[in-house]
Amino acid sequence: MSPRYDKTDEKWIPGSDADKPEAGYGPLGSLIRAGPLPFIQRIVKADDYEQGVLKYMASEGCDRMVRFFYFLHFVYLWMLI
Repeated sequence: MSPRYDKTDEKWIPGSDADKPEAGYGPLGSLIRAGPLPFIQRIVKADDYEQGVLKYMASEGCDRMVRFFYFLHFVYLWMLI
């Protein structure tokens, strides 16, 4: 189930265990995959980062691991160029 928006709290809420932060990679994964700026943003603005991830997952209809595999596919294609 994808994340849902709670209008009373004005926040995105994970819909299942696959949507929770523990299902994905941690801040070190952000550093390795995207560099220092996203890593620092993830540490300093952890709640904003998580809300952005949940919003993306809801709009695209995917979970954290699907998003990760799309990323790996992109890197693989980039290496072929």
